[in-house]
Amino acid sequence: MITSEIPKSRKLLFALALLISLCLVSVPSSTWAAYTYTELLPPGWVRAEALAINGNDVVVGWGWGSSGMYKGFIYSGGAYTELLPPNWGEVYYVAINDNDVVVGWGYDGYGVWKGFIYSGGAYTELLPSGWGWVYNSIAINNNGVVVGRGVDGSYKTKGFIYSGGAYTELQPPGWISAYAGLINDNDIVVGYGQDSPGLIIKGFIYSGGTYTELLPPGSVSVGEDSFAINGKDVVIGDGYDGTNWKGFMYSGGTYTELLPPGWVGAKAAAINGNDVVVGQGQDGSGTTKGFVYRGGTYTELLPPGWVRARVVAINDNGGVVGNDLFFPADIVKSFIYRRGTYTELLPPGWVSAAAAAINDNGVVVGRGRDGSSTTKGFIATPINLGLILQFFDQSVSNGTLIGNGPGKSANHRLNALGNMLKAAQRLIEEGSIAEVCQQLLDAYKKTDGNPQPPDFVTGEAASELANKIQDLRTNLGCQ
Repeated sequence: MITSEIPKSRKLLFALALLISLCLVSVPSSTWAAYTYTELLPPGWVRAEALAINGNDVVVGWGWGSSGMYKGFIYSGGAYTELLPPNWGEVYYVAINDNDVVVGWGYDGYGVWKGFIYSGGAYTELLPSGWGWVYNSIAINNNGVVVGRGVDGSYKTKGFIYSGGAYTELQPPGWISAYAGLINDNDIVVGYGQDSPGLIIKGFIYSGGTYTELLPPGSVSVGEDSFAINGKDVVIGDGYDGTNWKGFMYSGGTYTELLPPGWVGAKAAAINGNDVVVGQGQDGSGTTKGFVYRGGTYTELLPPGWVRARVVAINDNGGVVGNDLFFPADIVKSFIYRRGTYTELLPPGWVSAAAAAINDNGVVVGRGRDGSSTTKGFIATPINLGLILQFFDQSVSNGTLIGNGPGKSANHRLNALGNMLKAAQRLIEEGSIAEVCQQLLDAYKKTDGNPQPPDFVTGEAASELANKIQDLRTNLGCQ
């Protein structure tokens, strides 16, 4: 079935869009305040794009460096590291695993296209023996195993695996080309290519020396670079039946078609560790929308007031990110969808923002243009009270924060303050920023040291807690 998140009446849609546009003219959208933004542009660079973020919140991307060459970059803890192997000309693409090991591709000083690994300040070049070049796509799993693609000495396009200093070439038997795409932490590879008899584009799975061809029933070809695989070895992709595109899941030899009811076409974009799939397609009216598929149930995705939406990623907590045109201003924005709520993503002062990835901490990265039309990367970090709640609990545990008042009222006031902070966190998750601001103001007045109203807590940590609450209010844009 479909769970619709969209207004059913076109009149209501128009009215809602008009209302939103008026709100955008008068005041900032309240949902913007749930995220803090970091602009990414390495010193001296003229443009940059963020491509990926790992579980440690380390970001990688690429752009045009100060020397006029394309380079990669790592951004971690406020510091940039430029990526350009020694004596190379340029770098065009980078990816990262959860061990902060980076892979990418570009060309060396002789114009030869190669891949590279960057780990602990050292580079390893990637080019299988006898091959002409490596290009276009490269990935790494958390075991440090790399997959990529390139052209061998006889000009045949193949995939490869690099592990422990050794290469394995990838080309299903009888195929004339193969393009490796992604690898999961079970070292299972997915990709696509062309077979020999009919030149049909098919997908493949490679596991322990064995290939499995992928072509959904009724399909005449699959989408290039449409495949993804999760940690349970569930594969997603797209199939074309000669008329329409449809997404599919493949697991244990069984295909599941992905096409929301009433839609004319759909493509899968990503799958998380819980087998939840996201993608986009066209409904019966031709409107481009996103979708979430979870255990047989579809949820359509179209932020209020938007005329179309595309989905790019989902994390293991169900956070979905996407982007496209916003109506009526024709501004490219991004969105995050979680628990039935949309939040728009657009750094302050920017004219566009396109999300690229989201990690399990809910941190989103992407690219866009600021007010001067400079292309930059961005990080959108959800604001939450996690660190404040952790500080509260630790301070109570070590005795530096205690209740203020006679007898049993001291503990009651301490617990009441803790509940106020937890309630503020729930309001943040719901996007109720105005209510969050008021809740945090009430909590601040119970910790600020002023006699009226009386503080709920005292102790060495009380003033630091008050400062943390006030800093959060500032980040949220509270008055």
